[in-house]
Amino acid sequence: WRDADVELMPGDIIQNLMKFDYDVIVPNVWRPLPEFLGKDKHMISTRGWKVNKV
Repeated sequence: WRDADVELMPGDIIQNLMKFDYDVIVPNVWRPLPEFLGKDKHMISTRGWKVNKV
């Protein structure tokens, strides 16, 4: 899975993810927010998983 909103990533991201023996793998995405939202603010994309109450 690769989120379509991610514009920049390492050129070998697919090879790095394929090193793991899983059918599905989702990298964590940590990215800066636009400057108008304030400096030093970041977000983590949460569209790649579902939070379950245990």
